[in-house]
Amino acid sequence: MAKSALEKSIEKQTKETQKAAREAQRRETVRSIVNGANIVDGFRVMDEESEVLLQEILNQYDGNERSYVNFSLVNLPHT
Repeated sequence: MAKSALEKSIEKQTKETQKAAREAQRRETVRSIVNGANIVDGFRVMDEESEVLLQEILNQYDGNERSYVNFSLVNLPHT
């Protein structure tokens, strides 16, 4: 049975709400990790895994805001 326009609209809104909730949870997780980092002389110190992740991102970043960065987690150190 085909979905009505109202059902499609509700489904779309539900998906958008779920996506926003996932993104908010992801931001909160990242915020807690960053806030949990050690502070030395007023600077937050990144752990080794974060440094490698940032380096990988910077290696691929070309300045284009529309570009995506892709890499394998295999290269990250396991702590």
